[in-house]
Amino acid sequence: MPFVLKKFLKAYTKDIRERCAKDLAVAEEASFVSYAVGLLESESPEEYLLAARMLDCLIKNGQDASTRTRVLGSRRKVKRLLHTLGSTQESTELRLVAARIVADLAAGDVQLAKFPGSLICVSSLLIDTGRPELIVQGLTILQRLARDPNNRVDICKDEELLKKITVLAEILATKTKTKPEASRSIAQPDDNEGIHEISSGGNDIEMQFPMQTSHKASDQENEDGMKELQEALLSLTSLIVQSMTMPQVVHS
Repeated sequence: MPFVLKKFLKAYTKDIRERCAKDLAVAEEASFVSYAVGLLESESPEEYLLAARMLDCLIKNGQDASTRTRVLGSRRKVKRLLHTLGSTQESTELRLVAARIVADLAAGDVQLAKFPGSLICVSSLLIDTGRPELIVQGLTILQRLARDPNNRVDICKDEELLKKITVLAEILATKTKTKPEASRSIAQPDDNEGIHEISSGGNDIEMQFPMQTSHKASDQENEDGMKELQEALLSLTSLIVQSMTMPQVVHS
């Protein structure tokens, strides 16, 4: 049995035993998902990490719909997960696990307008990291959020975010020695000169862009990682370009 699951089961069993001692009706409502979701508001960093790990496991094992519904039902929980993405004080593991959870939530109904500053948190995954997994999750979150017309408008209005996406696409094209469709500069409206391209100027990002997944990673793993990045970028930029050719949606 995986260590994370054993640790979670121990904490879960202890909690249920203590609560049932006070009220037997608790046993009928208790579940792995509800317990893990509840721990997302724990003030204990260890319990919060344990909850994130367990929710990630549940999502991977087909409990995504149930998990998504419960987490989305609490604005505070969603807000904390988003904040975790942009917190440099958190461990890389916690940010990655939280990113996978948010990526799943983004497939549901997450409105960026309800979470001010959330785009800054998500875009932080695209830089300041040597972990390609974080970059992929960041792009996946943005791509899923962009399926919603209102979210797409908010994303297209964020010049800094578009610049990061463009830089990543250009760097990826250079690393892979190809020019995929995703490497096109994203055109952006300009009040004075119509349309212009966002210049890269991304030396800082390029220095941190992973050449490989790890020192011991195989060529196949590197190739798979680059392919995953390419697909995520292509999907996201296609949605953005599509949005820029359509009338903007006004938030209701």
